[in-house]
Amino acid sequence: MRITAISVDTLTITRTQEGTTARAILVSDQIAATITAKTLTDIENALPDLKQAESTADLTLTTAEQDIPGASITLDKAGVWLVIGTFDFGYTMSGVTRALGKLSVAGVIQTATATLRNDNSLPVRGTVSQIWRISANLNDVAKLRANKVSAPASITTFSPHTKIAALFVR
Repeated sequence: MRITAISVDTLTITRTQEGTTARAILVSDQIAATITAKTLTDIENALPDLKQAESTADLTLTTAEQDIPGASITLDKAGVWLVIGTFDFGYTMSGVTRALGKLSVAGVIQTATATLRNDNSLPVRGTVSQIWRISANLNDVAKLRANKVSAPASITTFSPHTKIAALFVR
């Protein structure tokens, strides 16, 4: 049911909302404001310009930048976007080094990086995120890229935990 008006201790309601069946309201019934499936759908529909993608395969990093498989989005509007890259890095062998997560838009690497540094020479796994505010042209492609700084350690980005999301701002 949906409450359409309140006057002191009297509620005006509309029954049979969101696929429910009407029934008599009893004196002992309790009423609560709850989240419904429609509430969640309404929130999702309010953010129609949110794009998301996750990596489709693990990637073993080299010292050269590489595209992370599947972690790319076509920005279908020209204007300002907030792009969030979440990188799940794992050092599977010891070695002092850094893993760098980057964003490429229309082939141009953005300046900020997501960095996971391992100074302990121990295997480690960590998730780091970076947010970029970018200006894009219609149908620019935003993609996550990654590399390691030095050769000794073996570093992997893990699928599907490495993700990209973009929200159109204006």
